[in-house]
Amino acid sequence: MLHECVKVKYFSRICEIIRFMYREKFTKNLQSLCKDKTISAIAKEMGINHQTLQRYLHNEMEISLENLCKIANYFDEDLDYLTGRKE
Repeated sequence: MLHECVKVKYFSRICEIIRFMYREKFTKNLQSLCKDKTISAIAKEMGINHQTLQRYLHNEMEISLENLCKIANYFDEDLDYLTGRKE
């Protein structure tokens, strides 16, 4: 039984690392897209709370699927690009 626990913990840790890597790529891509406007203007136009968008830009918060789609639609970008799955 202990052997299975070790596998679950190992898998869980790998998932955390992957999520963090995608968050970093997402943050970098979002910062690049936001460079021409103020964060409050973008957040208002998207319908996302200003502080929430700010946290995404500083990699302080994991993004919800709903907000990820709002950001993709606003910038007319592919989800794969935003999350760093494609360059």
